[in-house]
Amino acid sequence: MNSENILTFADILNQENYLICDSCVGSHPRLGWYKNGVYEAKTFSGIDIGLVREEINELTSFIELLMHKGVYVTPGVVLELKRMDEVAGNSMRYLNSRERRNGNANGKSGREIEGRTALEEAQQMAHEAYRESRRAVFQPEQRSNYAFLEKAVIDITKEKRAKIDFGVLYEERKPREDHHTDEQIAAAALYLSSVVRTGCGILSRDSDIRRILVFALHDERLAGIYDMIQRNRIRIYSPIGLEKAVLDFDSGSGFILRRPNPNFNLLSQSSNQ
Repeated sequence: MNSENILTFADILNQENYLICDSCVGSHPRLGWYKNGVYEAKTFSGIDIGLVREEINELTSFIELLMHKGVYVTPGVVLELKRMDEVAGNSMRYLNSRERRNGNANGKSGREIEGRTALEEAQQMAHEAYRESRRAVFQPEQRSNYAFLEKAVIDITKEKRAKIDFGVLYEERKPREDHHTDEQIAAAALYLSSVVRTGCGILSRDSDIRRILVFALHDERLAGIYDMIQRNRIRIYSPIGLEKAVLDFDSGSGFILRRPNPNFNLLSQSSNQ
């Protein structure tokens, strides 16, 4: 990868007036650190401390990102961060209970102490990320227009089966509820571009969002916003490490194939829903 194509989060913030963040803005999938570093552990010493420390760093970066003006998340992201907070807390309680049952409350090894400390810090940071995300929820002023866009994106995504990453990132025993996070992120970006008439960025490692946008922008239901999306560009940045990303998608790059429908009016469409 050409180092000239790598952007820091600071570069992205300088370039975009609005930035919509997914719950995974680091190098690992959502809850990947938990699945690969904590889930199988029976004691604190069994935790993959390196993975947990990486997650702590990424959560710290994420929290700092949310504090910037113009940086938002969607309600689905808040629910995913709440899930992360709960998972970390459940792991702490589980490992604490095993420690008590096994009589290991005293005389803990250095590895056990280090594992406990790392997981405690990860839990604290997950809780802080969840708390900060609630403050940064995207709230469109023209709710009917946004509702029309969100419904259209959800319908198109379902019809085209655009969500490939959904479920693959989670290996849970029961099916995970779909909060439509990806569709909300795509709809928020379309709203900013077509209603607010400004470009915006999306920060996510989830390839589904790019796929959803491409399908949506080639669907007749949204034909009237093609020109605006090209003028008010939507860019997706894919994280490749701590506070680094590459440009993965640009709606102004000429990928749109259909001609816009001159009779399309977003306000009249949304009022008919």
